[in-house]
Amino acid sequence: MFEPVTTSLIYAAAMVHIATARPAWEPRVGNAPEIVLQKGNFTARDAEAEGIYKVDNTRFPSAIDRIISELDYYASFQDDWDGEGACSPSRACVHDSKEFINAFPAGLALPTPTISSEGEIGFYWSSTAGYIDLRIEGGGRISLYTRDRRTGRDAFEDAIDWRAKGRGWYVWMLSVLSDQEELAA
Repeated sequence: MFEPVTTSLIYAAAMVHIATARPAWEPRVGNAPEIVLQKGNFTARDAEAEGIYKVDNTRFPSAIDRIISELDYYASFQDDWDGEGACSPSRACVHDSKEFINAFPAGLALPTPTISSEGEIGFYWSSTAGYIDLRIEGGGRISLYTRDRRTGRDAFEDAIDWRAKGRGWYVWMLSVLSDQEELAA
């Protein structure tokens, strides 16, 4: 009479053990190698002997470095890079994109790079409050599309000379991403 219930309980207990079993190797449990990062001048031989590893930006790239790397990847695209007839980006477009991201004011939310099938490079930001799509037009000019998801309001502007804009303009542009009610709380 209780046999099916007992079998089900034993099976469930076995499944819980399998699902929660610890793997043989876990970081931060004492079996991972310890790496000590220190500042200072030392030779490679000293570092190897002491287990010290020099840290530089090639091992830990910044967010800007990662975006530049993505833009360099776009530069390697050939025509038909997507298998559907996409155009490759021009060298000038890649250069202008790098110039834009390198000049982006510090401390503000960085965008995600993107490329269109026409070979246009752009950047976008997205949050629950809003969306921004910025396209590099060349010659220091960009086009900008914003959507406020709270109000449904869209805005578009092109031929914006981003080099003439100050930090305040960037803060204003990115404000569509923030929920003002959350900021007030």
